[in-house]
Amino acid sequence: MADKLIVKSFLQELKQIIKVWGIFFSNRPKNSIQHLADLGITAKKREEIILNLEVEDYSEGPLEETQQGGTEMWVFGKTIKKEQVYTISCLKLL
Repeated sequence: MADKLIVKSFLQELKQIIKVWGIFFSNRPKNSIQHLADLGITAKKREEIILNLEVEDYSEGPLEETQQGGTEMWVFGKTIKKEQVYTISCLKLL
């Protein structure tokens, strides 16, 4: 488990990169468009959720990531409509 200051630093860097470069979503079966729609999460809302992540939303990381180029992976969670929804975030400039 990462120290709160490290998590805060990661979130600050993530948000800065998103503001400059935007965000890429890698859809998986569990976060299909239909599942997100059932939770009332639009594409815009999904980005808002990530931009509003706080240290208290931290779940785990950094973890080894092997599918998107081997960068560190961080996991954050939010409760939406009584369902725990997790976002996995990686910093990678293409």
